[in-house]
Amino acid sequence: MANRNTDEVVTKPAVEAATHLEKAVRTNDKQGYDNAMTEVNKYRDTHTPDENKAYTAAVTKRLEDDKVLPSVSLYEAQSSFKKIDTSGNGKLERGELDQFVNRRDVNDLQRNLIGNVQENYDKIRDINQWGERWYGGNSNHITQKDIDKGVKESQAQMNLYAPDKAGKSLVEKLVDKDGNVPHGTLAELRALEEKHPGQYLSPEDKKTLDDLSAKRTWGSYTPFRDDISKDKLTKMAVDGGNTQALLEQQPLKSRVETPVAPPENATPHQKELAKEAAKEQSQAEAKTKERDEKIADALKVKAHESYAHSAERLLALAGNTNPTGKELRDISHQLWVADHKRKRNELHVGQSLTLDENLKKNPALAKLFAASES
Repeated sequence: MANRNTDEVVTKPAVEAATHLEKAVRTNDKQGYDNAMTEVNKYRDTHTPDENKAYTAAVTKRLEDDKVLPSVSLYEAQSSFKKIDTSGNGKLERGELDQFVNRRDVNDLQRNLIGNVQENYDKIRDINQWGERWYGGNSNHITQKDIDKGVKESQAQMNLYAPDKAGKSLVEKLVDKDGNVPHGTLAELRALEEKHPGQYLSPEDKKTLDDLSAKRTWGSYTPFRDDISKDKLTKMAVDGGNTQALLEQQPLKSRVETPVAPPENATPHQKELAKEAAKEQSQAEAKTKERDEKIADALKVKAHESYAHSAERLLALAGNTNPTGKELRDISHQLWVADHKRKRNELHVGQSLTLDENLKKNPALAKLFAASES
């Protein structure tokens, strides 16, 4: 009972709050972030000090586990900048940060987030170095530009490495086998998105590509080139307040899904292209469904049949109506193994044979399964 109580009172609301904060930072949803922090304040006001302490620790741990604590901390500094900057000079001095975390209207989670900023003070104050040292700027303090640039770069890097539900990240779409972004890749991806709005790039993806392009050109611009080296990618992650290794550890499904519908500000041409893409997708899904039904029927055992009969039907669906003896034996054997090696007389009418990965990888059936999964 105690464990269930803890889950309901502390863990569940903490996970929800962390999820809302994280999503708001990933999508740069300022109102969503404010709403999530209001949610944290409501919890503080309606629970005991011990519950609030456990709740704050759980929210912080979730952000740490999701590898986004530095990014959320920067976002909190941006959201609370004017409250922290009591002098109004556009700088966050160490003393002002100390005063902020001791304010009564600041919740414990905000203290943890700003505490992360304090721990990384020197690194954050050097995010925006343009003109600061050369022209006698504010390099000894965290400036508004440091925070704004840090948030932007951190969001871009989070999105670059965040995996989707299948474990695929944007950076994997960009790099070659050596980990470099080849020339033309960024332009090709943008061209695909222009032709099929919402199918290839989310709004976050577009901002990430813009950030990559902007950071790549500084100090090493080559006209008409958009390649990025592996070492440059690593440096970008560090410049954004994280490390590449940390960002790559973000959990599955942390990537913001690419919207299927075109954005409201899409051009008429883009909307028309999106309709065509949706139609093509619908037709492809119908074709795949029909093929899957045929595969399921081929795997269903009929009266007086052996594994070889299903093997023949699968081969026919793959376009091979005259298979070799070896092909037939191989697939029959794989069906038998997938069916726990039961004896032929143990097969029963109506039984659906198991379709495993070994069968899908069989060269004689490759065409069938490649088509059904495309």
